Amino acid sequence: MTWLLNLFLLAATASLPRFSLGYQTGCPILCQMNPIPLHSGSGTDNTKGEYAITVEPAGNGQYDVTLKGPSFQGFVMNVNGGQFITDNSDNRVELCSNGHAAITQSAPHSRNSITVRWVTQAEGVFTFGATVVQDFNKYVNGITFTLNVTAAGR
Repeated sequence: MTWLLNLFLLAATASLPRFSLGYQTGCPILCQMNPIPLHSGSGTDNTKGEYAITVEPAGNGQYDVTLKGPSFQGFVMNVNGGQFITDNSDNRVELCSNGHAAITQSAPHSRNSITVRWVTQAEGVFTFGATVVQDFNKYVNGITFTLNVTAAGR
């Protein structure tokens, strides 16, 4: 009889939903500039400058955008125009209805930097914003970089 009880408990436990810490497929609020994670925890602004966004021209209206700093598990980065492109399955790209382009991780893992390609054919001032999740209970937001794109600079 105890084997039947054990079998029942095993089956019941296996059918319970799996809960994970954080969003395993990235940030669900991609399109907000410097979004605040929806899970619990505390955040700080990037006032110490420990995280940075850098942008390097790659030609033909393409740019390599790097988010770097101390180890982080997850990130979301967006910009007020253009679009991110990636061939890396670790990243998920979204073109937002507000005209912003956004990118986040598809799977959490520890990293110190992420480099993605951003494309624009427009001239103007573009502001990149990012939030990194160091762990489930700690995130840093307010990571920004402003880029002035001119016809000569594309």
